[in-house]
Amino acid sequence: MLDRRDAAVLFGIVAVGLALRLAWLSGYGLSDDLNFLYSIRTIFESGYPYGSYGYRFTWWVPTVALCRWLGGVTETGFIAPITAAAMVGITVVYLIGRELWGRPGGIIAALLLVVHPLDFAWSTMQANDIFASVFSAVAMFGVLRATHDGLSPEAQRWGWAIAAWGLFFAYHAKVSALAIVPALALIVWWRGQRLWPGAATFVVLAGILFGATALGAYALAGSPIAPYKIEMATAGLTSPDAVTQRRLTAESLWAYPRMLFWRDNLGGWTYGFQPALIVLAAIASRVVPFRWPKEIVAWFLAVFLVMEFQMTVRDGVLVTVFRNYRHSHAFVYPIVLILAGLFVSLREHRRLVADVALAAALVVGLAASIDVASKTHVCFADERAMARYIMTLPARPVHCDLHFATWFPMVDPKPDPNRRFWVLGSTEEVRRGQLDAFRSGYLVTGGGREPYYGCHTCIIRAAELPPGRYRLLREFPGPAVPTAWRPETPRVWEGIPDPNYPTLAPGQAPK
Repeated sequence: MLDRRDAAVLFGIVAVGLALRLAWLSGYGLSDDLNFLYSIRTIFESGYPYGSYGYRFTWWVPTVALCRWLGGVTETGFIAPITAAAMVGITVVYLIGRELWGRPGGIIAALLLVVHPLDFAWSTMQANDIFASVFSAVAMFGVLRATHDGLSPEAQRWGWAIAAWGLFFAYHAKVSALAIVPALALIVWWRGQRLWPGAATFVVLAGILFGATALGAYALAGSPIAPYKIEMATAGLTSPDAVTQRRLTAESLWAYPRMLFWRDNLGGWTYGFQPALIVLAAIASRVVPFRWPKEIVAWFLAVFLVMEFQMTVRDGVLVTVFRNYRHSHAFVYPIVLILAGLFVSLREHRRLVADVALAAALVVGLAASIDVASKTHVCFADERAMARYIMTLPARPVHCDLHFATWFPMVDPKPDPNRRFWVLGSTEEVRRGQLDAFRSGYLVTGGGREPYYGCHTCIIRAAELPPGRYRLLREFPGPAVPTAWRPETPRVWEGIPDPNYPTLAPGQAPK
């Protein structure tokens, strides 16, 4: 399937992709990370997959295995499997591109993925959606191989087996990965001249794998579709307040289209203009004979439509899931492959124009990727630096914002009872009395927190501190240009008790 030249080219592309991602690594710090961290620690310590994410063994098995090898649940062990999965994703995208258009198609598709901002940035964060994307792509590759007329029956049977295993592992990364099934069925229908007896391999193997999954879910949770019910519950669609908290609105309905075609809330282009290039190609197709990869278009449309209209009715009201940037990673692989197919098609007619346009797309994509990744890179580095510094100090209470309190468990899995965390108010007005009263222990100000969905007003500013009541212990490098999500230099302070001023006990509200 791959010769030495393919292997060498692919190795170089993956190496460049990995080096770039590690240079702008983000790490631990997303809003959901604490839940995932506790899940991994529970499995690590108990050896049993307790909790909502137990069925997602595609994600937690390699994570727990790496943490065991490292001797504990560290940030490296927590994040590295995601990064490794992203590198596998580049490989699978190369294979699909090569399957459809030869080596040039594989190279173009892999390069476009290397500089895709969403994959670039989130591949060094706890975005386990990447596992679902990777194995969905594996299933797609298997079906494309299995329905390739030029292959031997043995090779086609291997393709069907790859498709079955890919779909199984995608399901056990995230139930929503099954959104690809309509596209796979359509491709089989389009290419259905030689299905049997090779397709029996898929039917039998998928039946065994998913049958075992259903039996296991029934035995452990009392329902063969327990993973689906778990996802509905964790998404908040079955909670009593779903009608108010998860009501379908125009804003939520436009969330994914806005991610694809517009800036994010920090001013970055999370999709690096790639969807816009596809739209431009569609407009230009009136004069340029583009050859559209209908299999990949079907993949994108199936996943997009399922995720866009993923909603249900509760108490007569339409409710839907929260639409996160990492959730939209399911769109990334089909988008880069559609664009790769268009570039391959353009090169057949206007090679110079295609090569110049591709080079421009790669340069712009890399710039957008660095811009997007740099925000979580610096924000999580601030939290990491302050947390590690506080761990070197004598154990005393720590006053801080909610985001820093949820970052600290990464470096302090078994907290000292003397290092209790007191989360201050979310606005300066609420914090004023707290800062004037709390004296015992340390205080954290400034720096960045979760920039996309975090509470920016929760970050305590140094100017809020009462004069003479706090002593600066350490100051870290700060932003050259202050922003709402990283307003000032991160600092760690120590409270100075004033014998002439009534000091409240930690946690006691001022009168």
